[in-house]
Amino acid sequence: MYVSSVLVDMYSKFRNLGLARKVLNDMTDRSLMSWTTLIGRHERHEDMGNALSLFQLISIRDSAVFNIFIDQYVEVRDMASTIILFDEMPKRNVISWNSMIYEYCN
Repeated sequence: MYVSSVLVDMYSKFRNLGLARKVLNDMTDRSLMSWTTLIGRHERHEDMGNALSLFQLISIRDSAVFNIFIDQYVEVRDMASTIILFDEMPKRNVISWNSMIYEYCN
């Protein structure tokens, strides 16, 4: 699993998201880190459609995954989506609160 997670990260960094997704799909035991890495890379490359598709496939959603989307929705000023995700978060942290405060102040 460790080698596969590193490959997902490496392919994602080099913008080969298709190959990173293939490695993730071929993993027998997908780690939350691998999911978060790939979702974050899609978000950084402004591919929110695929990022959201991956988000919906994850059975365990932690604060880091929610924060990726909250940050992106704050950037594009989509307050409605930001609020929905924030309300769905099982556990909010400093990052999520800071993103919401930033959005309301701007």
